[in-house]
Amino acid sequence: MTSYKKLILITLILTITIPISTAHRRGWRRRSPKRGDGNAEQFLRDICSKHEKADACLSLIKAEPRLFDHSNSVDAVSNVIDLALEKTDAFGDQLKQWYNDTNDGKVREKYGSCSENYDDVSVYLKNAQRDFDSDDYRRTTDRVDDAKRELKKCGRVFGSGSIDPGHVENRNNEIRIYLDIIRAATTRLD
Repeated sequence: MTSYKKLILITLILTITIPISTAHRRGWRRRSPKRGDGNAEQFLRDICSKHEKADACLSLIKAEPRLFDHSNSVDAVSNVIDLALEKTDAFGDQLKQWYNDTNDGKVREKYGSCSENYDDVSVYLKNAQRDFDSDDYRRTTDRVDDAKRELKKCGRVFGSGSIDPGHVENRNNEIRIYLDIIRAATTRLD
């Protein structure tokens, strides 16, 4: 009878201690003083200063004051993901509109193809946000890499010398910079 009581006691102790011991993995990072460094602006500026298109990167983040509303670098990165998702969805909708409005079959096909790519980029960014919110930074960078591959596919459709009345290449470059920021920041936080 005593071995039965010991078994119940051990099971009870394990049932209580395992969830407590793993709780730090679920949200502790966001409250950590090291993570909440108090200077999200400097964090993003440092990332942009190392970007191949540093000036364009800095002008994009300066244009969005909400990125600096939080003193926590993690919150700033989350805001960059939200912003990239908003821009991706807005341009994807614009591509769909151009697809419907154009009479040129070749351009119409290109807009349709890029619209599908932007739909995929949007899905990858939503998944990246989910992964980032659960502190899975490695998967977040994987999702960002997948989104960048979709942008490259759209860029190939509108290659050099191609008719591009919507300046798709410029929009792709803007989204790519946001993705680069997310990837670099996530790597730095990990």
